[in-house]
Parts: sequence; structure tokens; C-alpha cells
Amino acid sequence: MRFPDMKVSFLGGATDIGASSALLEVCGKSFLVDCGVRFDPARPLPNLDELDGISLDAILVTHAHSDHTGGLPVVHASFPSVPIYMTPPTLDLVTILYRDALKIMSSEEREVEVPLYGEEHVAGMLDMVRTIPMEEPLNFGAVTISWLPASHILGAAMIHISSPEGSVLFTGDYSVSPQLSVPGLRRPQIHVDMLITETTYGNRLHADREAGERKLIQRIADVMERKGRVLIPAFAIGRAQEVLLLLKRAMQQRLIPEVPVFVDGMVRAVCGVYSKHERYVSRHLRHEIRTAGHPFFNDLIRPVASPKDREGILETSPCIIVSSSGMLNGGPSAFYARHMLRNKNDAIFITGYQDEESPGRALLNLAGKKTDRFIKIGGEQITVEAEFDTYSLSAHADRLQMAGLVSALSPKTLVLVHGDAEAKSGLMQSVGSPDIVAADNGSIVVRTYEKSKPVIRSRVPAVSQEDAARLIQSLRQNKTMEEARLVEGLTGTVLAGDSLASVTRRLVDWGLVTRDDERPNLLHIETPEVESAEQERLRKENPKGRLLEACMQAGVSMPKFATLKKGLEYHCTVSVSVMGQVFESDGVKAFDEKLSEQMAADSLLDSLDAHFQKNGQLVDVRALEASIGNAKGRYLERGASPAMDFLFLPLRSGIAASATVQGRSTPFFIAGLKKNAEQAVYHHLLTELSTGPRHDSAPSPADNPKGRLNEMKQQHLIDDFGFECQVSGPAHEPVFSGHGWARKDDRIIKSAVMEASSKKAFEQMVARELNRSMS
Repeated sequence: MRFPDMKVSFLGGATDIGASSALLEVCGKSFLVDCGVRFDPARPLPNLDELDGISLDAILVTHAHSDHTGGLPVVHASFPSVPIYMTPPTLDLVTILYRDALKIMSSEEREVEVPLYGEEHVAGMLDMVRTIPMEEPLNFGAVTISWLPASHILGAAMIHISSPEGSVLFTGDYSVSPQLSVPGLRRPQIHVDMLITETTYGNRLHADREAGERKLIQRIADVMERKGRVLIPAFAIGRAQEVLLLLKRAMQQRLIPEVPVFVDGMVRAVCGVYSKHERYVSRHLRHEIRTAGHPFFNDLIRPVASPKDREGILETSPCIIVSSSGMLNGGPSAFYARHMLRNKNDAIFITGYQDEESPGRALLNLAGKKTDRFIKIGGEQITVEAEFDTYSLSAHADRLQMAGLVSALSPKTLVLVHGDAEAKSGLMQSVGSPDIVAADNGSIVVRTYEKSKPVIRSRVPAVSQEDAARLIQSLRQNKTMEEARLVEGLTGTVLAGDSLASVTRRLVDWGLVTRDDERPNLLHIETPEVESAEQERLRKENPKGRLLEACMQAGVSMPKFATLKKGLEYHCTVSVSVMGQVFESDGVKAFDEKLSEQMAADSLLDSLDAHFQKNGQLVDVRALEASIGNAKGRYLERGASPAMDFLFLPLRSGIAASATVQGRSTPFFIAGLKKNAEQAVYHHLLTELSTGPRHDSAPSPADNPKGRLNEMKQQHLIDDFGFECQVSGPAHEPVFSGHGWARKDDRIIKSAVMEASSKKAFEQMVARELNRSMS
């Protein structure tokens, strides 16, 4: 049976940047690749009339940006049963994009008279999405489809479609150089008859990115020096994350002062997606995800919680604001710009593409003008007094990089899309392909290639996860290794091409290795053993971080880790002093030093929880924190303010607080934060004032450990007791430390060495321990 020749129809995004969409018909199958929207509200969608009478087999998506995905709900309405394939990060990102698009289309400020789609269309479309990991083949009869890393943004892919009628590679948008958030391009080792490539910057060479970053950071530092504010409008996906990592690094290197960085708009939600997809991010960002808790936010860089906060942010100076949209044509960035453009101390720095009709482009067009410096934002004309400039942090390949990819793949046919005429012309002058098509919207390219024989793939040797972990564990000291050499050692076979990539993909999926961001044939040894469910739990819960945070909040000495390497194993214990008593974890061992510390911290948190659950009265108030309010203020207003000593415990579940008032101790109250646990104690004391005994009433022996010892002495249950105490530290912050003892006949019971901030608290603490020892 003879199939029709390969046919590609360009429905949109070929002549310009926007509404990218192409229909591929090959081997009796039909695939729609991308379906975006344009920036132009007068013609937002590609020409979908070309799909009339077509029986689609699947919709294939390269990446999340709206000019490639914004029209999917409209296509889905016409093809409700057709599956839609994209990478896992792309699904998470487009879900956020559609949520934002629905909000905009339902607002009075929408630019289109009739919304393109409604919530039911988006929900139905998302139900038909099937995620496909990178480099995992998907078969439709004789057609095999693979998604290959494209760099550009998180989850971005080139789509390779091979068949007996020929093979085609849709590059989508791609970047070659590594970025802070995603690794650089690994040129695919594949056969390509037809290459359909973007040409966004086909007539340009990018300036040195590192030099551009340095200039941007210096300009920001200058504005901070004069106590001004900086607005960086940024595309929510990709560019904003690059800017945040750049600012974070600059502060760590003290290139700019530590000032508040406010993150607003859709950027906030997008930043949360990266932590879920470690496999797709750069090694640098993977390290941030695993060690910093949040890869982008910290004490200085934080999301804007509510639109109500924006007026207050504008009163903060100096500060930096990173917000969508990147072209100032909507979103919070337009709000901030309307205020900041009027202030000569402020600055707006553009870092991305600006459409010809956008306010961002209008602003840049004012460069060099001394008079008539006006632009319109949101219908309001503004006199521009602020500093402004543009910096290239492009996530697209430039002319030379595109030419390099074309040369490496040597396609029989080269089709240029996603760029203007100048960009296509520039790239055409740089490549020597014998069959070049500068496609327009509506172009149809039909080609016949020599029929390929069925590809007989070499059998990939079976590799077990356990065997791979064992070998890589033994190579841990090497840190890095050439891909081919490692795989040969694992399989005993020299592999190349798809077979080599297949084995490496398994190693990456198992978390044993990662590719180098700049040298893709170099592998980094990541984990010397298979991650068990327990190890995954430790990684997610981060008990070491929890222990350090809890000790810091509770005001106790920081835990001490003791780690010793024995052969390939790390042996670790951790100890901490709480209420004068030293608690120590079980001894643990692992092949990874960080894992051994997490295991030890986990063990110590268990010990602390078990000890105080057993020996103390713990009341969990975490679910009630919001309702307690300012109990301390109400307590002090009642005039009930006798001296009291607080004790705080670092626990897995939170911070526990107790207070001793005139010899009486409250229960320990557990809350998520120290201040809330303290408020719970005051709330308890308020309740006692209202319904229970007064503070000035005689404390009962049960609530007075030292009084209980006196009672035991009077009843001749013990002969005597006492305290051995020493005072150290400065006069304004003394430390009372020592131990206590109780004697009965010839038997002497001693407490552990304890310390407290007052003598009374010390004696009650020691007495409580002696009571427990004798019970």
C-alpha cells in the first residue's frame, strides 16, 4: 500500500511570531503541532478552517508559551476526542496560563469582544491531555513520535516524527546556550528529512549574555544606591525565573545590596512548578530545589500575597519588582509602571521581546528623545521621567546557533517559520541546504523522500536499577564520567545513538546521573544507590532543615552533627541539648553524606517527640492558631503579669511552649511558630484567670515539682534533696546550670545536667526530672 507523500500545512505562526500551528499528514495519519494565539486581538487564532474534513489522530505540543498553546481549547471544541500530548512540566504550566486567560477574558478589560473559550472548553481540553516524558517514543501505526529537549523554557521540546515516508523535526522555540533554570541544547542524534525551524533571531547574533547580565546588575545597583525602585517586566514562564535567579546570585555575591524583591502576577504560580520537575531543570536549580526549600523565594525574594499589597510596595524604597506581563500590556507590571515612570529615581529594565504595538516597545522607542516622552499604558498617557533600558536575556537561538543545528542535522528540506522576512532571509544566507522554504501563513509544503526501510533498532541490553546503583555507587569518587564509557561499563557493550540514549535515560529517571548543562555527553554521578520510598520521604520532608529551624525558634543550642566516612559509607549521629538534657540520635549510615545527616536528624526528631509525649503534657493547638489572637495583650490588660519563665521545645510537629508562673507550670502547647505557641500559653493563663485558680493562689504540688519533693521529704519518702547550681554568662543574660539530687537511705538519685535562664526555673526543671526518675 502506498501512502500519500509527506505534507505540512502552516496554519499560523510561520510569517510572524504568534499563533504557531502546523498540520502534518504522513502515512495516513494527521497530527496538529501546536495551536497558539497572536498578540493581535483582531486575528488571535491560526486559520483553523484548514482542519475541515481532517481526521486528526493527535495534537502535539512543543512548549507552554501562549503563542504555541493558547488556541488548544478552540481546537479541542472541534475535536473533543483527540488526545493532546505534551511533557509533564508543560501541562502544569499551561494549566496556570489557561486559568489566567479565563480571568482576563471574563474581565471588562479584555481586548477581544467575545471570549475565545470558556471554562468548560478548558476543562474538557485538559482532560484529553496525555503527558509524555522526554525521549520516550510514542507510536501511531508506522509513525513514531519523540519529544527531545529544546532548552528554551521548562519542559520545552522539539518534536521528531519518523515514518517510512520520511522524518520531520519541529524545533518549536529552542535555545542552545545553557540558562540558569534549564540546561543548554543537546543536539539530537537523529535522521531528519525535513527540518522545520523557528527563525525568531535568524538575522541577529546575541550579545555576550554574561556581559549583559553584569550590565543589568550594575544598573540595578546604581538605582538601589540612590534609593530608587526597579521594575523588571518579565514573561511569567522562563524569563522571570531567570531574572529571579540572577538577582538571587547577585545578592549572594554582594553585587547588589540585600533589598526586598517583590514577585507579582502569574510569575508567582509559575515559580512553584519547577520544584515538581527536577529532571527538566539545570543542575544549579536542582541544587537549589534540594537545599533551599524553594528554588526562587527566600526572606528577601518573596511573592506578593494580595493585590491590596501593591500600594504598600510602591511605598517601599529601595526595592525591586519582578512582574508579568513582560510587555507592560496588562497585569501588575502595567500598574507598577504607571506609577514608577513618573519618578526620575526609578527605573524600568526590559529583558524580553516587545511586540510592535506593546507599551514596552513604545517605551523603548523613546530612547534618545529629549522631549515628547509620553507613552500610554492602560489608556492613560504618562510623561516618562524614569530611567529605562533593555537587556538581552534571550531564550532563543541566534543566527549562528541555528546555522549550527542545520549543519549538524543536514536535512534534505529546510523550512523556516516563526520569524519575519528579515530573520528568514538572514538565516537563509547562513546555511547551504539545497531545498529551503521560507514559509508563510497558509503555505503548504509537500515532499517525497526515498522510502525508508523499517528501522531495525538494536536490542538495548537489560539493565536493572539495583545493578546500576551498585556500579555507580562504586564510582562515586569520580563525580563525573563520559556517557559512553559509563554505559559500556554497565552493559558490557559499546552502544551509540538511540541505544546509548535509552540506557542513559533510565539512569537519569532513576536519579543516578544527570547530564551536564554545557557538555551533554558528560554525566554527573548523583546518587550511589536507588532512592527508596523512605529516602524520598526524607528528601521531601527535609528533617535536618526542620531540626535546625525548630532549634533556632526554640532558642536552644544548635544541633551538633558528627559524620565519619568509613569506606563508601557515611556514619552519622546528631545531638542537641534541650532543657539541660542531651538528646542523641541513633547511629545511622548511608552512601550519601547528606542522606546520612537527614536520617540522623529524622531519628533525633523522633526521640524528642517520643520523650516529651511520654513525660510531659503536650497540647496540640496548631489547628487553633488563627483563633487564639493576641492572648498576651489581653493577659497583660487584665493586670495579671507576675514574672514567668518560658521553656521552648523543638519538635517535629512544631514548637512547644510552657511557662512557670509562681512555681506553677503550664502544659506544653505545640504550634507551628514560636510566637503562636507562646500566645497559646497566655490563652491558657487567661482561661485560668476566668475559670480556674488565681495566680496568687497556692500552687498544688502536682504543678510544683519542687513542692512535690518537699512533700516527699515530709512523708519520709526521701531523706533529703538539693541543687548544685553554677551561674555563668553576662549579668543581663545569666545561665543557671547544674544538677539536682535526692537521697533515700544510701541511695542517691541525680538528675542530668540542665540549664535555665533563672534560678527558679532551673530548680523547677531539675525537680521535675527528679520526680520522673523516682516515679
